[in-house]
Amino acid sequence: MTEEIATYLAKKALDVGADTQMVHIITELLDGFGTQIRHQIALDLEELETPTSISSDWYAASRRTKMAAIAIVKHGLPND
Repeated sequence: MTEEIATYLAKKALDVGADTQMVHIITELLDGFGTQIRHQIALDLEELETPTSISSDWYAASRRTKMAAIAIVKHGLPND
């Protein structure tokens, strides 16, 4: 779960009068859930095999794309 979504949900819960401690607990749970999903997706991507029967250029590009995808899943995109 992205920080933006968790922040949005927390603000909406506070707007309707939810207890701040409960909002904090729910936000932490959502964040943990998102972290676990990202971790599992990264593991699944790491298990993907790059075919070796392709040209060396295609093989290198496939490996770089795989590494980039894993990095994005684990760390997200920069907030530029």
